[in-house]
Amino acid sequence: MNKSNKYKYIYIFIEVAKREMDSRLALALHLAKKGYSVMVGEKNQLLWNMYFNKYPPGVIFDKCAQIANTPNFEKLIKKGFFYTVLDEEGLITNSEYFTSSRFSKNAEKYVAANFVVGEHLNNIILNAYKNAKNIVSGNPRYAMLLSDWKHWFSYEYDIVKTKYNNFVLLVSSFNPYPQVYKNTISGMKEIDEFYKQKLKEYLESHNVSELNFVLRPHPSDQPYDYQELQIDDRFNIIPWINASEYIVNAKCTTSIEAFIAGKRAYTWKMSTKEAAYKLANIFADDISDFEKPVLDSVNYRRKQILNNLLSFNDSPFDALNIISTKIEELSFTSTKKISKLSIHRFLHLKNRIRFLLKGDNYIRITQKFTERDIKYAQQKVSKYVNNFVIKDKVIEINC
Repeated sequence: MNKSNKYKYIYIFIEVAKREMDSRLALALHLAKKGYSVMVGEKNQLLWNMYFNKYPPGVIFDKCAQIANTPNFEKLIKKGFFYTVLDEEGLITNSEYFTSSRFSKNAEKYVAANFVVGEHLNNIILNAYKNAKNIVSGNPRYAMLLSDWKHWFSYEYDIVKTKYNNFVLLVSSFNPYPQVYKNTISGMKEIDEFYKQKLKEYLESHNVSELNFVLRPHPSDQPYDYQELQIDDRFNIIPWINASEYIVNAKCTTSIEAFIAGKRAYTWKMSTKEAAYKLANIFADDISDFEKPVLDSVNYRRKQILNNLLSFNDSPFDALNIISTKIEELSFTSTKKISKLSIHRFLHLKNRIRFLLKGDNYIRITQKFTERDIKYAQQKVSKYVNNFVIKDKVIEINC
């Protein structure tokens, strides 16, 4: 442990636990082992702890820059926090959506380090915000698909493989809560209904098979009512991809993740103007081509596209090292210590009221980061360090 780092605080935000928990825990452990005091946990809980002065100033590592436009954001900057970002939805996007909804003039001004997943996103941002402090870093969560990280997911892999043996992984991204359609692209609901029907037909045509079929819902999906289908929402997608024979999905980045992991993905190709859907489906084969081998020319094209989307996609540790090095450069010593203040119950009461007034479903937000996710984090962290505490959906790690 580097004792001079003892009161250098780093705050790592998580929104969707099953999506970014593992990679952000890996970053937290990497920094904690260097002696930094690292708080990693549910984004809103960490934010409110900062607003109420529970936490001393330090470096924030967020999952997108959208809070830069919120009324309270400048308070964090005035309190002395440095704000950094790696957008977890930046792999597949279009410029109009990203530059209007996920990045902004405030982000350009206040983000001390804007880590971008690849050159595609780097160009999108710089074309609109030329002074953005971009650092092309890749993303550790995609690096964890490489074989060097299999040890991290060995426990989860064994559980999945023992229970389901040889199985086809069905990946859902088309059953959101109804409120989601209020703020999405035109026609999304019809697209989702198309894929639901295709999945139903696919399962009916494969009702006699030596393979199991397991549906792994999207973390933001509402509950499914498939009576005959095995549904399992545990864990990150990575051990599921690694344990499966192949995957079937729709308009989903898991086709790219399967490609990185060396697994084949299938989908139902459809005509759509949405760039993100078209790009994701480049990495999946049409399900009608199941018996056909993938041409070398097709995989070559996919690799070229991947290189533009995701930098350092062949390296297991470059992304983590680039991000941690910059965070360390920005870190600073604080004379303050963490207070014992707890506002966990207040935060959830406030959010329940806010969602009730909006006519929205609070469950769709709370299911993104649950008590089960905290227990998972506890089990994972305990394998690597002893000195940590969990309080109010936040893990404080001090090595």
